[in-house]
Amino acid sequence: MSRRSWRGAPRPGWCGARSFYFDATKKVEANASLESITPRFAVEQHLQDLFEEDPQEAPEGTSPEAASAAAVGELYPLPTSEDAELISANAARRDWISKTGHQDREVKGNFYRRNADLFLSKTDPDASPMKRKGADHSHLGYQVHCVVDGGKARVILGVLVAPFEVTENKPMLDLLWRAAFRWKCWPHRVSGDSAYGTVENVAAIERAGVRAYVALTGAGQGRPFFGKDEFAYDPKRDLYTCPADEILVPRMRNVARSLIG
Repeated sequence: MSRRSWRGAPRPGWCGARSFYFDATKKVEANASLESITPRFAVEQHLQDLFEEDPQEAPEGTSPEAASAAAVGELYPLPTSEDAELISANAARRDWISKTGHQDREVKGNFYRRNADLFLSKTDPDASPMKRKGADHSHLGYQVHCVVDGGKARVILGVLVAPFEVTENKPMLDLLWRAAFRWKCWPHRVSGDSAYGTVENVAAIERAGVRAYVALTGAGQGRPFFGKDEFAYDPKRDLYTCPADEILVPRMRNVARSLIG
């Protein structure tokens, strides 16, 4: 169904279909204790050993294919080529809805790794350590992402429960497309705080013909000065140059350093 037909389709009375509001909450505690946290690799190895298939002995002269079929029984038929294609297609999907909010733990290169990538709870592996504002201790919990109809009823059109480290901007587009398709409501505008304001999100929403009333992350928060990493050092003159190509004149010299030199 095209976007135009969505606009003209009959809409339920509770759906305003003019604005979609996005927000998230971290006030969802997990039914697990911080004492249940353990290194992730230990739990994953334990589960792998626990569910590892135990090959059963087959009568002499039985082919491996027949032995495998006899072991699994009729209730568990071997996958066909079509099943393999379906499994491969589902594994290739990267949207947050199909992953039910699960974080991708794959690490490429020497990037920063979150605590949740290294540790997990034995009783609730999907929960993440988090800390509320004003709280003096951490707890295990989730972050819930919501998209709400802008009509008077303020009906929640979509919800995604994800680990705490899944920031608001990541599942925004998937929630938007799913809500529009599920309820046959194509919004005219989308609103959210600066946590949703990435260039990717704003560009995708605008390309779809929807106005994005979302402030870009960091907009209006520029520093009135240059950071120390932005200065270039000239070892010959022992001076620094700022990004505006101006020399940073030293206010004092390190006497001990000059004596050693």
